[in-house]
Amino acid sequence: MKHEFYGLCKSTLREIHVPKSLPRHHSIVEFKEVVVDACDRVFVMMEHLDNDFKRLMDVKMLSMHPGEVKCMIKQLLEGFKFLQENGVLHRDLKPSNLLVNKNGELKICDFGAPEVLASAKAYSSTIDMWSVGYIMVGMMLKEVLLKGFVKLSNFA
Repeated sequence: MKHEFYGLCKSTLREIHVPKSLPRHHSIVEFKEVVVDACDRVFVMMEHLDNDFKRLMDVKMLSMHPGEVKCMIKQLLEGFKFLQENGVLHRDLKPSNLLVNKNGELKICDFGAPEVLASAKAYSSTIDMWSVGYIMVGMMLKEVLLKGFVKLSNFA
């Protein structure tokens, strides 16, 4: 479940519309439903996965077998390819927007407001491709890259 504090704003509508409008894919988090409570708070219900990849990197990444890392990269690329084929720019791919379950399944989530590019007027798939490369290299090296940039941009 994801709680949206700002009601039905543009980012909440995108968070609902994008996963709801896409066909099911094994590397994209499944949309379940939207619930609005008596106080007009909006709750977006999504498939549950145990962790986000950022937490997994902090706790388990150093002990991950190269085969596990390869499997995670493959799932990330499959999800990215699926989004590209369906004309979706994520605009905020980062380790905390990748969910992972205890079986090692990785799924892309959080299609709401991009934190990194909030002031940009135009986007292209290059920002998503850069982000995928950044995440892949971090997975392979088992560390967060560009730590100063990460803190300034809230990228990880």
